[in-house]
Amino acid sequence: MKLLLTYILFLGLCLPTSAQGKNKIPKEKPNEFGFDHIFTLTPISGILAFNNFNAGVGLDYEYIISKKLGLGIHIPIVYGFDPNQDYSNYYDTYQTHTCYFIAPGLQFHTAQKGSKVDFVTGPSVILGNMSFVYHQGKNISGGPRPLPSDYNYPLYGIAVDNSLNFIRNNFQFGFNIKTGAMQERYEGTRFFIQFGLRIGGLF
Repeated sequence: MKLLLTYILFLGLCLPTSAQGKNKIPKEKPNEFGFDHIFTLTPISGILAFNNFNAGVGLDYEYIISKKLGLGIHIPIVYGFDPNQDYSNYYDTYQTHTCYFIAPGLQFHTAQKGSKVDFVTGPSVILGNMSFVYHQGKNISGGPRPLPSDYNYPLYGIAVDNSLNFIRNNFQFGFNIKTGAMQERYEGTRFFIQFGLRIGGLF
């Protein structure tokens, strides 16, 4: 009987300790970046390439590969619309242009868990195309004229992406600027700029 009571008492002392160990909450690491995925929309963007400007829109997905380092891989996609000038009074041929590119790269975040501001920087590679199309003017005199051939400028280059974002829970907004250089067979090396306002979610 004494042996049974001793055994029951022993179990009573051990069970709370065991339950406490199972329910132990892991310690947070405040020095780490607090999210795994970032989805961003750039509803207002500008692209300057080969001395031509396009307004555009963009999408961006980023996966954080190291929370400790604040390091992520992101893939932005940007499309630039034709400037949409008024060509109704053109008496000769005129040209329109559009562009698109992707710019995969690395991102380094300064934000940690609980941070309200995040400065991000990193290198990226530009891969895309700029298209130039000729059109007949509506008021052309002497009848239609032969149009020059349409042509494309491949966008290949390297850039540095910088952005400043303001974080509120799982929402962020901010702005970014991407600067770099591109190489084209006929145009040579040209400067490249893309900038925009960003809104997105962090998960």
